[in-house]
Amino acid sequence: MTAEPSNLSLLERSSSPNDALACTPGVCAAQADIDSPVFPVALPALMEIAGKVIASQPRTEQVGEELEANRMVFVQRTKVLGFKDTIWVQGTEVEDGSSLIMYSRSNIGYYDFGVNRDRLRTWVAAIQEVYTSVPSDKGEAAGS
Repeated sequence: MTAEPSNLSLLERSSSPNDALACTPGVCAAQADIDSPVFPVALPALMEIAGKVIASQPRTEQVGEELEANRMVFVQRTKVLGFKDTIWVQGTEVEDGSSLIMYSRSNIGYYDFGVNRDRLRTWVAAIQEVYTSVPSDKGEAAGS
């Protein structure tokens, strides 16, 4: 396994097809697999929503957090064999609010059969669904 990424916006992707990146267009140096939406909410509120949503996913546990860097690290075990995949989540402020950069990588094996990409699509959709269902007290709008 390669070293832990320190800033997801500057991430250099692995050459093996066992990772996936979700990022708002124009934020990350690497090519993203999934466009991460912009949420018109303050970054702390988005990080709180994301943390709760992700922690509720099957076979997922939070294994790290760096509050000053707006980062969380999760491990999700694969459904059949229980292999550990690591997922880094970093919040970032953007022009119209805040967004998440998510990087999911298999710790074992060369090819992931699209599991990491599917995971990030599912997580982005779940965060969007919870965000839109939360009452209007989602936190102060970014920049206010």
